[in-house]
Amino acid sequence: MACKNCKQKKENVEDSTQNEETMEEPTITNIVSDADIGGGFLMKLAIFIVIVISIPLIITVLIFQVFLNFFLPKQVYKINGSIKKFFRGLLDKHVEIIHDYQLRKKNKEFSNNRGYEDGSDLLDIEVYEDLTDNKEKN
Repeated sequence: MACKNCKQKKENVEDSTQNEETMEEPTITNIVSDADIGGGFLMKLAIFIVIVISIPLIITVLIFQVFLNFFLPKQVYKINGSIKKFFRGLLDKHVEIIHDYQLRKKNKEFSNNRGYEDGSDLLDIEVYEDLTDNKEKN
């Protein structure tokens, strides 16, 4: 006969060993096949198509890079520089487009605001300044 605490500890140890035996490392295929991705079959099909297209593209780029490094090592720096300039230009253009869009959005938002033209209610507003603040600034 064992005490209550000893039995509980023994049961906990047995449960933890059973859990360790049944645990598996999740793989990408298990995650994709078992996951409930919002679209079900169509989402799985889209993921499959993206993977099938991207793997040959990556392999082609790597083969091209190896070819350049073996046969045209001096040209690699020029090509990499031009590629960097190209993507930096794309990024700058993207930032410019976003800036212009936000500027147009703000102009549209504030286009109906009243101004300080003649006959506006804003001309009747009087501003009173505190003289102590002006003395402290001087």
